[in-house]
Amino acid sequence: MYGGGLKELHVPMEDAERKHILGGLFIFIIIFFNFILCVVKVFVEMPKCISKSKINKKYVH
Repeated sequence: MYGGGLKELHVPMEDAERKHILGGLFIFIIIFFNFILCVVKVFVEMPKCISKSKINKKYVH
């Protein structure tokens, strides 16, 4: 009976570990995705800023 109880306890522990790993991966993916989005935004906005500054310089001159 005690051995059976241990087996019953063992299964939820594995499930909890699996959920914990999946949760960690999920959070990591979200952070990584946000980081990529930020990098993409920088690369998209940078040329706009550069072209704006070039246009402004042309108008100033």
